[in-house]
Amino acid sequence: MGLLAWWRVKRMRDPVPGSLKVTVCAQPGTMAATASASYSALVMGVVEGPGITPRAVEFSSHVPAARCPRSGQRVPVVVDRADPHRVVIRWDQVPRRDVLGPARRANQRAAATERWKRRRRDGGSRTGA
Repeated sequence: MGLLAWWRVKRMRDPVPGSLKVTVCAQPGTMAATASASYSALVMGVVEGPGITPRAVEFSSHVPAARCPRSGQRVPVVVDRADPHRVVIRWDQVPRRDVLGPARRANQRAAATERWKRRRRDGGSRTGA
């Protein structure tokens, strides 16, 4: 947990661990935004925790680009039972996204297709480069 998150949790009257089901979080749209470490986004979702009835919340947060949550994803949070609109996302516990995953898979498919075409052209030989 970063210093700012620690400070926000320290200011809570009754902090408890909970979860946030994300309904909206701005996604990094361009490669320039993806390359940056973090960006500011409006996060909307439903927060739950022990002793707290589920309720809709929205807040602004610095979102690490590599850990940006998608709609429907549950993320760990610390929520103030005294004021459930005070929410701190535990970014260190949010799983990392594979930002380059789709590009890597497309590249692997293209390489496999080229290998297949070369084998067909060379008469089915599996040896050689």
